[in-house]
Amino acid sequence: MIHSLCLAVLLISPGTSAPMCAAPVEDPAPLSYDSLLAAGQTALDEQLWRDALRFSAVAVGTRPGRHEAYVIASIALHATARHVLALEALNSAIQRAPAKDRELLESIRLEIEESTNELAFEEHVKAGRAALEQNLAALAARELTAAWNLKPEKLELALEAAAAWTAVQEYGPARALLLAVLKSPAKGPATEQAREFLSLVEPLVLHRYSAELAKAEGHSATNRLPAAESLLLSAALLVPERPEAYFALARLAVLQVKPDAAVLHVRRAIARGGLQRGQILGDSRLLTLADHPGFQELVKDTFGEQALAQLKGPTPWQMTVTEELTNSVGMLMKRLRPDRFTMGSPASEENRDVLSEVQTDVTLSTPFYLATTEVTQAQWMALMDSNPSVQQGDELPVQRVTWIEAAEFCRRLSEAEGVLYRLPTEAEWEFACRAGQSAAYSSGPGVRGLDSVAWYQRSFARSPQPRPQPQAVGQLERNAWGFADMHGNVYEWVLDYYAPFSGDPLTDPIGPELGTLRVVRGGAFTSQASACRSAHRGRYASTFRAPDIGFRVLRELD
Repeated sequence: MIHSLCLAVLLISPGTSAPMCAAPVEDPAPLSYDSLLAAGQTALDEQLWRDALRFSAVAVGTRPGRHEAYVIASIALHATARHVLALEALNSAIQRAPAKDRELLESIRLEIEESTNELAFEEHVKAGRAALEQNLAALAARELTAAWNLKPEKLELALEAAAAWTAVQEYGPARALLLAVLKSPAKGPATEQAREFLSLVEPLVLHRYSAELAKAEGHSATNRLPAAESLLLSAALLVPERPEAYFALARLAVLQVKPDAAVLHVRRAIARGGLQRGQILGDSRLLTLADHPGFQELVKDTFGEQALAQLKGPTPWQMTVTEELTNSVGMLMKRLRPDRFTMGSPASEENRDVLSEVQTDVTLSTPFYLATTEVTQAQWMALMDSNPSVQQGDELPVQRVTWIEAAEFCRRLSEAEGVLYRLPTEAEWEFACRAGQSAAYSSGPGVRGLDSVAWYQRSFARSPQPRPQPQAVGQLERNAWGFADMHGNVYEWVLDYYAPFSGDPLTDPIGPELGTLRVVRGGAFTSQASACRSAHRGRYASTFRAPDIGFRVLRELD
């Protein structure tokens, strides 16, 4: 078919002075362009592919603006299985051909592409099946995937390729193939098999995704930035629809002084959804991009003019922490302005509680003061009748306090000063704890940073003290907004009854009206690192007391 089409093209070529089926093949040097075409066509008829290529090459050198010699070269190349080169030659012919010949040449190109794809498909399938027989799963996966890419309607090949990828623990490509089968308009047994297969692969993919993000955080914390970048790129390919890897790549690019790449990754993260304004404008590392035109444009397009004005203004913590005061019992308190933030933990956060830490967009509409430290025993004794603490000392946090007793302290303090003191809500507490950060801890994503801000189990691993115990408040580094011991030392009672989050946006949430358990936050000197995360939620009865539970207080505005 292709051979006859070529003849047709050549026969209608203008300016032909020699017969198209000329004399036997001979040295092309003295021949005219038309004679060279005739010799090349004769070589094609006799399947002398090398001679056909030789004549066509000389003809092209003689008249490079003409198209017919490229057609001969394309047919000869295709016949010798050099399909890519054949298509390149034919494209050159199409570019040079007069308009009346192009439609015919396009049909030749389509025929070459179809036959090429069919041959390649058969070769990939054959190679894939042979690799399976030899137990070469990685090779089989590559070959069967290549075959399916040529014929995506062959859903059974996608399933075979997915099984081969899974066998070598390459869950990302397996997941992508299974999702493609489910999205295919063709329905049948393969679709149901893909659904069942995906239910097994998906947890493995998400586990690896979380593990790679966690490893990348560790590498970043120890300044192994290329290793961190490699892991994050791998994670992004593994679950391309999720934003966390791209968000982490953006923050990493800032460390690598690659502002353009950082903006690109932020754009990709936002495009995948799930990121709130506070996560972008509340991240101290990303705010180093505030003067970057691309970042400014992205913030404006995504969050509006008000967000752009915030970006160009003071940093979020300068805007949030507006003033401070010291109350009648010596508590230093900082005033926080209204704002929005994302409460809870992302799916990538290690050791998260899936049900209780659902990410929730929270708006806090009213400013408030919050104590910069946990209530000390000296502050407690200024109002209360006895000290329930096990380890006693004026600057140690008060311990073994029930929720009811903490509420009573707030009542007495309110009465003494004539302003309302209370326990913070979960949302108010987490807002102050995060201090504009979206990572697992206010100190950053990794446990290494936690050591500088928290007293927890690991803090005492090399300590001369016989066992972990509470420490004087405010000794360690404070978060970006000036709050101490938000992680570790003692758990802190908050106002709310416990209930799982629904994920729906909330304004000034106070938890359910009724319940049996109250929430504690922040972890303690007895806790592992995972319990010190900003999103972690413990819960106990209001009458429960323990040596590792205390509280801090909130003061409403006058």
